[in-house]
Amino acid sequence: MERPNLKNKKILITQSALHFLAGSEITTLELATFFKACKAKVIVFTWFLDNPMKQEFEKKQIEVTMDENDIRLTNTDIAWIHHQVIPKRLLDNLQKKTDKPTFYFFHMSPLDILPIEHPYLCNLESKIASKSFFSSEGTKDSLIRLFPSLKEKACVLENLLPEDFYNYTHKPTVLKKILIVSNHPPKELQIAASILRQQGFLVDYLGQTSQEKLITVEVLAQYDLVVTIGKTVIYCLGANIPVYIYDHFGGPGFLSNKNFAKTRYRTFSGRGFRKKTPEQIIHDLKNNYQNAIIYQQNNLNCFRSFFSINNQLIKLLPEQVNSHPISYEISDEQFNTVSAILGLVNSKVTSENLLLSTQHKNDLLKQKLEETEKNYENIVNSKRYKLISKIADLIH
Repeated sequence: MERPNLKNKKILITQSALHFLAGSEITTLELATFFKACKAKVIVFTWFLDNPMKQEFEKKQIEVTMDENDIRLTNTDIAWIHHQVIPKRLLDNLQKKTDKPTFYFFHMSPLDILPIEHPYLCNLESKIASKSFFSSEGTKDSLIRLFPSLKEKACVLENLLPEDFYNYTHKPTVLKKILIVSNHPPKELQIAASILRQQGFLVDYLGQTSQEKLITVEVLAQYDLVVTIGKTVIYCLGANIPVYIYDHFGGPGFLSNKNFAKTRYRTFSGRGFRKKTPEQIIHDLKNNYQNAIIYQQNNLNCFRSFFSINNQLIKLLPEQVNSHPISYEISDEQFNTVSAILGLVNSKVTSENLLLSTQHKNDLLKQKLEETEKNYENIVNSKRYKLISKIADLIH
């Protein structure tokens, strides 16, 4: 398969935090993995690094640094920027009249609750970006409305379908095993899952509130259906695994010709659709599963063409990516403003993730303590323990 010509290119990817197994963090991992497979030299810079995400980069042997001294313009051909994270070392050199890296900025959500995805350095981005990527037409429209200076360079880069998923084809037949992938499953979905279990269906959860693991094709292939939103929808479409789009925003349920364009426009997030009752979800799953199989099978090649990481990047990246002479000037005032903003965002991101990390570790310790207490209680109440206790009393 033809890939972008990135051999020996030095690529820097930036991300505010690499901590939990969440959307933008996984996208960073997918991009770094793909660029490395294209024979590029990849380094990832972040303000905060911790497990479980840290382990995933280590498994792929991808270099991640929090040290800004590791970043220099002279060893960077491409600067791929998430969350507007520009290392100070890189920012310092933007004022020098030398060859500069090709800058790409990527914005993955239009939501106000995720302001770090917004182009909060839009004046700088509009000057230095070769392209500004947005995760869907809906994300692009929403953010360009607020930041019109980026319109000229705006392109859509949808959720990525890694090669593992489009090299596998699932063969669903009967609905028995269901996987819910969600970091915040809504109450109606939890009730539906409980009822389905009582009716004999196997229902598992993956996410921050249940068990957390990286979604792979091997994980999804164990199930007849996946209930989810966002990135995992793309994985299912590429691997021909029936997917039901529903989460805390609501959702359309199964995809069809009637709802595909609207759902895609909103990044398969479930936004723009009504919420359902538990009874409606159960009825939908049971009665429309076979139609979903047919729809996804009939459109499998289109889905793979739309979302394949390879196809998307070949279309969006130039055949030859070279450093280019600087064609803009950054005033001292703008430089100082950008530096101050990045410093504040850095402090906020680091503080929030330190707090979340501490809470997460405390939750794990609490869970282990509860398991230990439960095991102790089971031992104390066991017949074997009671018998041994009686024998010990007799001996003494």
